[in-house]
Amino acid sequence: MRLWFIGAQRETIMNGRLAAVLDLKTLAGRPHLYGLGPIEQLRGEVTIADNRPALARVGSDGTVNVTGSFDAGVPFFVMGRGAAMDQESRRSKWCPARSRSR
Repeated sequence: MRLWFIGAQRETIMNGRLAAVLDLKTLAGRPHLYGLGPIEQLRGEVTIADNRPALARVGSDGTVNVTGSFDAGVPFFVMGRGAAMDQESRRSKWCPARSRSR
């Protein structure tokens, strides 16, 4: 599986860029999609497994609320698909993730 990313964790953490760079609704319906990332303003976390989204947010009472929805934006996001990425993703602002040796 190839991994793709949009946005940058460094920009979010070091430079405070918390606004969404991607509306998750644009990913709905893509088969075999997997992804991870924070919800904009760092108000929760997104996990997508085989195109089933889970948005986890902490409520005002401290409880964790999880919804199965693509209704969120993300400041950065990593995704992959079980099959090769489609041509639309290859031409978009998505960048292929590369492994780095330390």
